[in-house]
Amino acid sequence: MPSRHHHHSPLQDPVQMAEAKAYCAIGDKLVRVQQYSAANDAYQKAVAVCPHSGAGRDAQFKSDSLASNDALLASKPNVGWKYASRFWYEIGEAYFSIGKYEEALSAFEEVLKRYTPSASDALSWNAYAWSWTGCLLHNYCLDEAMHPHRLDRALYAYNRSQSQLNSYEAYLKSPEGQALYLYVLHEKAGIFKEQGHDEAAQVCARKEAELSLRAKMRQS
Repeated sequence: MPSRHHHHSPLQDPVQMAEAKAYCAIGDKLVRVQQYSAANDAYQKAVAVCPHSGAGRDAQFKSDSLASNDALLASKPNVGWKYASRFWYEIGEAYFSIGKYEEALSAFEEVLKRYTPSASDALSWNAYAWSWTGCLLHNYCLDEAMHPHRLDRALYAYNRSQSQLNSYEAYLKSPEGQALYLYVLHEKAGIFKEQGHDEAAQVCARKEAELSLRAKMRQS
């Protein structure tokens, strides 16, 4: 009597599965901002990374759907769409989660391009996008040829984030706003120290310590 053969899917690498899932999510968000060709590319990357995972199969289906619509792929996005900043922000975070730092930097730059002061929560989105830009230039996008004067540009980004927070008093009083403000001060101190500006670094460090102490006192 012939034996029964059980056919199992190939073992999935958890890292590859996570990367495929991230690329699929990036594709979904790119669709939301009407970047259909880029979304298709993201779906194809998900398939290439882990074709037999749930995310890989889902990405293949979505890629096939996009590829069958030439008019959609050739269409231009509506860059003024009010929620575009939010999705570009989430795209940046997703790219960062899989170590695609240059792509993450480009996504956060898209957030900053779309900043409109009158939009709801625009200041907080903008403050975070500036801080992410500073973080990436300071700590991850280290190629000086691609990013000349990256420390100066990172410092500028952190200053812009700090300025946005200072002008959004209600958010600055929230735990999230305070945490971001402390992070920005900490990173600025690090840049000043790298540049040999010890006095400026100490000013940021003292301000960070003072605000941390105040936050702890409010919690007690």
